Amino acid sequence: MNVFTDPELFLNRYEEVPGVVLGLGDAQFIRLNEAELRGTSFLDHRELNKPVELRLGLDEFARQAEQAAGTRTAHAFGMIYHSAFCCSTHLARCIDASGMGRSLKEPYALTQTSFYFADESYQQFANAAEWDRFLRTGLSFLARPGKSGPLPVIKTHNFSIVLAHDIARLFPGRAKGVFIYSDLQSFLTSTLKSAERRNFCRLLLKLMTPAKAERLGFPWMSPQDLPDPAAAAYCWLMHMAYYASASEQHAPGALRSLDCDVLLDQPAETLLALAGYFAVETGRQSIVSGLEDPAVKSHAKNPGRAFSAQARRSELQTQGFHLRGEIREALRWFDRLSLPDALRSPPAFPLLDGKTTETSGQ
Repeated sequence: MNVFTDPELFLNRYEEVPGVVLGLGDAQFIRLNEAELRGTSFLDHRELNKPVELRLGLDEFARQAEQAAGTRTAHAFGMIYHSAFCCSTHLARCIDASGMGRSLKEPYALTQTSFYFADESYQQFANAAEWDRFLRTGLSFLARPGKSGPLPVIKTHNFSIVLAHDIARLFPGRAKGVFIYSDLQSFLTSTLKSAERRNFCRLLLKLMTPAKAERLGFPWMSPQDLPDPAAAAYCWLMHMAYYASASEQHAPGALRSLDCDVLLDQPAETLLALAGYFAVETGRQSIVSGLEDPAVKSHAKNPGRAFSAQARRSELQTQGFHLRGEIREALRWFDRLSLPDALRSPPAFPLLDGKTTETSGQ
């Protein structure tokens, strides 16, 4: 059976390679219907616990992808990249509720691919063509249209911004990417409020190297030598730099940026602009109705809590007050960095003109 012909098969993960921390083994598939896809906040080990339906070696998976590509017309799909802690899951839920698309929220196989790509200690693929074949295969599967037909949209793990350039390159004219982000101060507040998030930033920074920093246009800093506030600011900068690098290499149609405060302040206008960018036919009434969906009004990480723009702002204000010393320290550290103008300005190619925020301290 070609896995591309069964709309309920889902690429759950790549199995581990013994002795290789980030190695990518056989593709593992489970069965997941559209209602489950829509109702699951994160398509990874946090919520998925289903029996494995099928395993395929990477070569066979790629062969089936190439066979499927020869039998159907290429279709468009959307990508949502993000800086973390910036309402990206809320955006994905809005896309589902408005009917403009069917979102996959942080599929773990793509997260594994992102971490593999960022690691320079092990090269599983012999050359660039093999890597391209692997990435094209996984994305082609995840971006298949579902039974009901809405535009496939993949809301990635935040670290998947490292793949934005290659995905746009491999799917020209088909992959439409949106990078949603929060301003630096909000990111610092959201990160520094918990030890888990502080450690999460440090985990991501372990994959930074002097060569990567040079390519991305910012100074190399040894992450282990940075205090938590500076490490959080450095992590935010890394995400912004990956977007800037990818957007510079492609025509504006491949990538757009979105300040999450614009989404929260102007949800209907933002979704209408997104529908236009994704070339999805919809109307304001459908979007406004979708914004009343209970899933849109609940918190992604804490389902028992309500979510609203005002609640988010109030929490950031309260946490920001408690963390004001560390936040000031991080903003002063950021202001001293030698950075190109592109990394001190709002990201290029905004989806919608609207409220913008500063990227350094005031």
